[in-house]
Amino acid sequence: PYGNFAGIFHFEGKMPIGDSMDAILTAIENHDVGFVIIDSIVFAIGSDSLDAATVRDYNEHIRTMGCASLSITHVTKAESENEGVNASPYGSVFWHNFGRMLWHAKKVQEEDKTKIQLGLYHTKSNYTKKFAPIGLELDFSDNIKISHKEISDVRELDMIRPLKQRVRSILSHGDLLTIKEIADELDADQQAVRSTLYRNKGDFVPLSAQGKPTAWGIKFNEDMK
Repeated sequence: PYGNFAGIFHFEGKMPIGDSMDAILTAIENHDVGFVIIDSIVFAIGSDSLDAATVRDYNEHIRTMGCASLSITHVTKAESENEGVNASPYGSVFWHNFGRMLWHAKKVQEEDKTKIQLGLYHTKSNYTKKFAPIGLELDFSDNIKISHKEISDVRELDMIRPLKQRVRSILSHGDLLTIKEIADELDADQQAVRSTLYRNKGDFVPLSAQGKPTAWGIKFNEDMK
């Protein structure tokens, strides 16, 4: 058992996953494990994450476990610091290609603060639709409290969302805004905002008044009643 968490078994890997498979499979069987979390891939593989053969071997080991799994890995420092980017797994492009479902986790934390804002972005799925981003807030001031957080309220997390989603969020308050006002609010390029609005006229509607710039709002439909 792991600490005070009933139903969680911790396997301390001291060797690369390929050399530990017999012990891992025994633990899975003995503890009736249905879900395995590997944290992290870089330490589990024990070899070069840029090597395609390493990716192939790792995925074969995961499949051998015979249960659902979550593999946690890192991203490059450059991607993690680049605003508005959904980062890819560090190493070979085959980490992305072999993955069946990928989520990018982005953390925002102010210095000397006990709260962390976390954005989860669904970047790939082979079996389901792509889900909308999820925002969470973790508060470590008294034990650990996890609550929902609107991603649009945290600039660093909001920047990663597709521009269409960001435009919809600010127009959902009922305000009519010009392209410039939307771009200023989102710190986005005006031409990109213009293209997004005109490309998605099924979602957004322009409203013109004589002598004034065109303002945009969300298009009403039967599903919104």
